[in-house]
Amino acid sequence: DAGDYGKYTVNGSFTLGMMLQAWEDFGPTLAKVELDIPEKGDARPDYLDELAYQYNWLFSMQLEDGQVSHKLDSKFFADFVAPADDRESRYFSKPSS
Repeated sequence: DAGDYGKYTVNGSFTLGMMLQAWEDFGPTLAKVELDIPEKGDARPDYLDELAYQYNWLFSMQLEDGQVSHKLDSKFFADFVAPADDRESRYFSKPSS
C-alpha cells in the first residue's frame, strides 16, 4: 500500500470482497483455518470472524448522513516503527458520497 499505517476504505473493501469470494470458492477449507485472534473458538470460523472485523470497520467509516470518510490517517508518517508502536493520532479524511 502507501507504506504508512493509515486505514483506507477502498483498499479494505477490495480486500474484503476478494476474501468473501475466496470463502464462496473454498469455504470448507477456510473454515478449518485457526487464527490467533480474540474470537478464536467461538461458533463462527476464525476466517469469517476476521471478515466481520473488517466489515464492521468499513461501516464505522460511514457517517449518519450516508457519506463515507475515505481514510483514517495521521497528519505525518510515523518513524520506522512497528504498527503497534505507532502512537500518532489518526484523523478522518473529508467525507464524500
